[in-house]
Amino acid sequence: MRHLFPSLLCVALACSEPPVSNQRRADAGSVNPTDVGSQKRPDSSVIPDGSFGDAGAADAGVPIADTGPEPEVDAGPPAPPARFKRFIVIGDVGEGNRNQHRVAESIERICAELGGCDFGLLLGDNHYDSGVDGVDDPLWQRHFELPYGGVMHECSAADGAEASHDLGFPFYAVLGNHDLGGNGLGLDLDIFKANHQIAYGQRNPQWIMPNRYYQQDLDPVFLLGLNTTAMFFDRAEDQASEVRQWIDEAPEDRWSIAFGHHPYISNGPHGNAGDYERIPEWAQRFTPNWTYFRGTYVQRFMEEEICQRVDIYLAGHDHSRQDLGERCGTQFLVSGAGAKTTDLSDGDNEVPWEADTEGFLLMEATPDQMVFRMYDADGVLEHERIVRR
Repeated sequence: MRHLFPSLLCVALACSEPPVSNQRRADAGSVNPTDVGSQKRPDSSVIPDGSFGDAGAADAGVPIADTGPEPEVDAGPPAPPARFKRFIVIGDVGEGNRNQHRVAESIERICAELGGCDFGLLLGDNHYDSGVDGVDDPLWQRHFELPYGGVMHECSAADGAEASHDLGFPFYAVLGNHDLGGNGLGLDLDIFKANHQIAYGQRNPQWIMPNRYYQQDLDPVFLLGLNTTAMFFDRAEDQASEVRQWIDEAPEDRWSIAFGHHPYISNGPHGNAGDYERIPEWAQRFTPNWTYFRGTYVQRFMEEEICQRVDIYLAGHDHSRQDLGERCGTQFLVSGAGAKTTDLSDGDNEVPWEADTEGFLLMEATPDQMVFRMYDADGVLEHERIVRR
């Protein structure tokens, strides 16, 4: 609330969203996740060597000592199905603090134990408090390269000892309100703030943000990266039109997954779209601009373009982990606790599971099944749910 009244003065200054390139789609051939240092799954075809003793001695009738049962050889995790993706989901990570490194360390370990992850999704607020000032901004190293890029450093999560978190897979990222300047107002006061994050992908192939919103086909999942901050200020007409077309043209045998920063429903302090910040009715009478801050336009976009049209919607903004279950024909989850937390005391949505501690969401997709797993910052599995079709 303390930012709402001064931020009203900025609403009038909000310029229209800069033109978006005609190339909305991240060409699947431009960045292949398996080519960006993707972790290799262990070979499950290891065959134990069954030769024990001296064959020549056996032929001569010499008894061979009983060596007991053949030792078992750990072949590692079983090979995944041909059409399979395992990926992690985190949001609101732009801190560079100890908890961000704790979560990164656990992601690296859990992915390795499971046989490798294919990619990650970043749900916005990638750089607190007001985004980056260019592709060379030191925040890139602090907020992304050190936690996820395998750079050796004195790690706060390891009590200052040298460590590196080499996750070995690319991240598909979207913008949050803190990425667009104004200390989180999200008004795009610096129209280049978003462009810096888009351009950074040309320098570092582990970072993928081809545009302010985009699509990506990663069989058996079909991704839709959304710019929900544009929706916030009713500047998403073009986005709605293109997203509608992408969904209509997406392969029918994919899991359609939209991901953005702002949630449709949440039990965190920001709350549900249409009632963000839970502004009391008496305060809303003073100015019609409360419509912006309440997320009315986000709610409209979700109900017209996302509900019943995509299988899953993933968001951050509230710094917690929530499996909100199915609403309006779509699965909703919040994973915004990649570096810090806020409480869950304000919401009244009935949910399968929620926690206000740091951690991450891991998902596994086959053509017929989607698995949701919530891990805490230490890599402890706290919740699992499976959706089949």
